[in-house]
Amino acid sequence: MIKITFALTEEDYLSFNKYYLANTPSGRRLLSKTRLMGPIMSLFVLILFLILGARPSLLMAETVALTILSILMVVFSKQFLWFSTKRNIRKIKKDGKLPFSPQGELLFEEDAIHEITPDSECRTSYSRLERIGITDEALYLYFGAIQAYIIPFSCLSDASEKDRILAFLHKKVQLDF
Repeated sequence: MIKITFALTEEDYLSFNKYYLANTPSGRRLLSKTRLMGPIMSLFVLILFLILGARPSLLMAETVALTILSILMVVFSKQFLWFSTKRNIRKIKKDGKLPFSPQGELLFEEDAIHEITPDSECRTSYSRLERIGITDEALYLYFGAIQAYIIPFSCLSDASEKDRILAFLHKKVQLDF
């Protein structure tokens, strides 16, 4: 059994969300939908102006403005989505409802991962793990679409503990990481 005492910060949780958006199929789909939203909405507006019989000069000005807006939406969609995510997380935090447990323990037992926090206790079978993500700052053990155990490397005693956890997980799950 391996025991980890963790303390998550808002930055740890934001890093997890950034990783999710960039490295998971559903995160990439969300980014693609965000990129397409601007051009599609611009096209609908132009069609509406055309149907309503807008003057050619107004239609031309709208076309230029909406084309520029669409290009900006495509180019900056990742930053927009990231800003929106950060704002939503901070709003939730301001309301006093953290979307994560700021402290607790993870026990890597023989048959499951056991999470103990001040508010709850949860056991997750290794067979429920869908994906494992590793960054320079943390290890993410996904057991749902956007649910994961976040293990910041800053809470580990040294690099050998990280290696011990990864070796243990290699024995328990058949996932690439």
